[in-house]
Amino acid sequence: MIPMVQRLDERLLSILKPELFPIEDLSIGPNDLFVVCGGFEDRATAVIQTVVASKCHILLINYEPIFKENKTSEIRGIAARVAAPLTEITYDRQNPGGFGEQLSAIAAAHSGRVIIDISAMSRILIVQLISALIERGEPISRCFIVYAEALNYPPTEESAREQLQLAHDDPTCAIGFLSSGIFQITLLPELASIAPDGTQTRLVVFPSLDSYCGKLPLN
Repeated sequence: MIPMVQRLDERLLSILKPELFPIEDLSIGPNDLFVVCGGFEDRATAVIQTVVASKCHILLINYEPIFKENKTSEIRGIAARVAAPLTEITYDRQNPGGFGEQLSAIAAAHSGRVIIDISAMSRILIVQLISALIERGEPISRCFIVYAEALNYPPTEESAREQLQLAHDDPTCAIGFLSSGIFQITLLPELASIAPDGTQTRLVVFPSLDSYCGKLPLN
């Protein structure tokens, strides 16, 4: 009998899903690892401001290329005010392959919990981190995900109506309204698998990709 080997997406579907619940006060200890990313929204610093006083070890993920609205410097300042230990690693959005392994290696050096603040993380980074922890065999009981909700999300209803009207008058405007800042199609070896002949292959792209097609070597 040929043994069945699960793909990564099948393994993710089969694992026990964590319980979701709101929290007002996050208890964290000095042996815990708190993972945070300096995004451009105010909620990027919401959780760390409540836990940093415990002087847990902070792992700051720096996005490259950096946008001027990034909150990385603010997070460094929050940690410095209470002398919390801080480690920084760089996440290159144009070459993100294998990044999850860096986190899992750092997590293995800490005896406490691994608490990941996904408030400012991109979806692909979230999947990379969770997949890497699962691949390393981290027990789900020591891994936690926290997320800060914004009180208001842009665009405002009035701004959205204006954008939609522009898209109605000029269909090319809809591209920028749907998404922006997309660099290229990225294939991650750790999230991909070899598909036997006759099976489906999935490719995820953004609606705004068309505006860049002339610059990409797409085959």
